Amino acid sequence: MVEITDVASELTPTIQMTYDEYDAMVERFERVKAGGKVPVYWPTIQQIDEFEKDPEKWLRFCCYLHEMNPEPSNNTEKYSRRNLGDFINRHLVLVDND
Repeated sequence: MVEITDVASELTPTIQMTYDEYDAMVERFERVKAGGKVPVYWPTIQQIDEFEKDPEKWLRFCCYLHEMNPEPSNNTEKYSRRNLGDFINRHLVLVDND
């Protein structure tokens, strides 16, 4: 018997990263942002649906937006941030630095 969680994990590609790797990625994001004016961008749900077609390609970009964008200032931005977080949670697995 196949558990639903097993089927779901087969259908949802995930990227595995250690906590240290994630922290290093965020530090790179901070250097990029400090290097110049990076515009704020909140993707629409339709754009996030496109990201779902190739999560490996878009995951780091979504992490950048989620980590580096300022706090949302309206409901549309809050909705986008929540959808970015959901996308990241579906496709990124953080593991200990063993």
